[in-house]
Amino acid sequence: GVQTCALPICDLAARDATQVGAHKECSLDCGLRHGEEHALSMQSQNRSRQNHKGEAWEGFRYCALMTAKRRIAFFDVDNTLTRGSTLYFLGRGMYNRGFFTKKDIGAWVLANIRFRMTGTEKSEVIERFQKAATDFIGGHDVAEIRAIGEQIYNEFVSPAIWQGTMAIAQQHLDAGEEVWLVTASPEDFANLIVEKLGLTGALGTKAEIKDGRYTGALIGKLLHGSEKASAVKRMAEESGIDLKECYAYSDSHNDLPLLHTVGNPRAINPDAKLRIIAFSSGW
Repeated sequence: GVQTCALPICDLAARDATQVGAHKECSLDCGLRHGEEHALSMQSQNRSRQNHKGEAWEGFRYCALMTAKRRIAFFDVDNTLTRGSTLYFLGRGMYNRGFFTKKDIGAWVLANIRFRMTGTEKSEVIERFQKAATDFIGGHDVAEIRAIGEQIYNEFVSPAIWQGTMAIAQQHLDAGEEVWLVTASPEDFANLIVEKLGLTGALGTKAEIKDGRYTGALIGKLLHGSEKASAVKRMAEESGIDLKECYAYSDSHNDLPLLHTVGNPRAINPDAKLRIIAFSSGW
């Protein structure tokens, strides 16, 4: 096999082929000119633990890690990573534990269905769903919801994981790339999923917390549609990430703003509209 001085390239289809990375000089100076492309075979690596200047291989590898570009694969969650809505799983699990009545869960489910079926960006519809999505955790202790979230993950989320999607995510992780979830579900619950699956991080809808309890209010807007794209752009600007080098995966045409934000958009389990767009765009 062949290992590059830089981190592996982003093209998953080429992972089993010879990989070559561009290397820039750094303070460790591994002796390669700026922009020079090179590769090091695993066989020669095993024969010698030193490079051509007599420096330790670990220094050579560190030099590569410091100069490699940071690449991220952003994954939508509902119907992309999981079969069904994680927000619905959370609501159902809390209903089963007596947190609210059938009337409460019925109103919330109806708002959820209307919102997802219409795919609308109308402010009044989004506000109605935001209220339904946060009311059910309002007033509850953060630690209590975390403990219940663990149970709900094991009961509903884990069995609903698409293994094919996880295989793609694992390829990114194995290549030294980050995997972030981007979801309208509460960010705290999304981070729990990240921990369970061994991913990197999550961007989600932020629920306000005061004195260790959820207030039932949001910080900012529901992370849906164009808000996902805005959150990813802010993250990229703050961290110096080149989104042209990144990937995004989704099942829904509602995530087109997110998909258009990165250089490598991908459709997974696409709805009818996204399927047409993905086919015509070569995604």
